[in-house]
Amino acid sequence: MKKILMFLALLLLFAAIPYAFAQGDAELEEVEAMDSTIGAQMRFTQLEKSITQNIMRGQTVVDEILQEDENADVAGLEAILAELEILRREASGFEPTGIAEDDARLFVDAKLDAVALSQEFRTLAREMVSPEQADAIRNRTRYKNQTGLEEVSGEINALKNQYNAQVMQKIMYKAQIENPVLAESIESGGMTVNQAMEQLKTQLRSMSAEGQDNMGLMLGEDANKKKVFGQAVMEKVKTNQAERVQSRSEERVMNAQKLEVSARVMEKLQARFGKTPAGIGLDVAGHAQAGKPDDSGQAQAGKPDDAGKKPDSIPASGGGKQ
Repeated sequence: MKKILMFLALLLLFAAIPYAFAQGDAELEEVEAMDSTIGAQMRFTQLEKSITQNIMRGQTVVDEILQEDENADVAGLEAILAELEILRREASGFEPTGIAEDDARLFVDAKLDAVALSQEFRTLAREMVSPEQADAIRNRTRYKNQTGLEEVSGEINALKNQYNAQVMQKIMYKAQIENPVLAESIESGGMTVNQAMEQLKTQLRSMSAEGQDNMGLMLGEDANKKKVFGQAVMEKVKTNQAERVQSRSEERVMNAQKLEVSARVMEKLQARFGKTPAGIGLDVAGHAQAGKPDDSGQAQAGKPDDAGKKPDSIPASGGGKQ
């Protein structure tokens, strides 16, 4: 029974969904859930929410700077926000291709772009924001993070429930358990995953020891398939990644013409044409990273200085919890 419950925990999504801007192992977990259309839609909706949060925070930073000095040149910051808005629209308008690996690669590409742009915004803003302004920004964004995202948060919860209901249906089919109400209750939100697990445990206990062993093996195979799928996607992400980063950057600049931005912001965007976001490189795992030391050994923008201290902080650009 313990083995069955362990594999169930790997297959189902609980309340603590991974951060949409997390990287490494958490990023792999995100991709593993994209082996279905619903899972892919859920991850892109989570990404949309995280990008929206960062745009809201970024606009607060710009407003605070202009409130202090209405003549401040914030075009560079606004250009980055324009690129983030293009990414947000891409995530919002995502349509599954029907090829799970391709959808997952698109997600990772878009997410890494969003992470890189958010890091770049934060580095640039640090040079323009005083410690007093940083405190004011933190207070304002703390309130903003609680409003304006209800709709997309509701979409995420609905998709999560659909995903879990789909997984539960497959599990019960393999276990030859007839309980259609269980999956329906999960999908409607009338029952949490933990509550459903308790009901399922009760029914699984009625199975013979051999039946439980077979069930554990089947669930183990399903969990392993997800992991293999996720690893295959991450390997695919590494292939020609630098070229895709370049191409996507150029496409965003072109698409930014559809936005209502000032001539100065468009000038900044065009200056970025054909370039990856400043300071962004690729590590050995193929992830975007900022602030790599240059040939002189000096840390680039956004990294701690020689004393190990960071500049006065502004609100972090990482994604919020979904």
